[in-house]
Amino acid sequence: MRGDRKTVSVSKLDFITLFPEIKLLFDYFPNKILVELEQENDVDYYWLTLETKFNMQYNIRVNKCKDGSVYFGGWSTNRLIRPFETWNRGNDLSDGELNSETIKRFVLDVIDDIFVNAPDEHYQAQGVQGIGVPHVPIED
Repeated sequence: MRGDRKTVSVSKLDFITLFPEIKLLFDYFPNKILVELEQENDVDYYWLTLETKFNMQYNIRVNKCKDGSVYFGGWSTNRLIRPFETWNRGNDLSDGELNSETIKRFVLDVIDDIFVNAPDEHYQAQGVQGIGVPHVPIED
């Protein structure tokens, strides 16, 4: 449940039938995704949750837009509370129209988020050392 709103579980097959492009995400993370449906103001919002062994949770929202496109938006949350913290940390990840390019960017974001000290070629080509700040400087 998200706040006061109610969500219901949705089967993976039903969800893939509605959004065939999303099958690629399930191929990357087999049996690791929880799908829920939330209805608000006649709009169906699908929430996908991936949890890792590293105290990280990745969330995706998928919904149809008024122009007929399908929105895919991702973010991460670190649920591990450090001493004296009263909030959850998080990062925005890739978003855009639901297609293979957006899904692949999201997967790269997740990998880079988990392995922040080992940025991949995708980010190096952009002159970025990953999404997060490395714990130690990366030398050439």
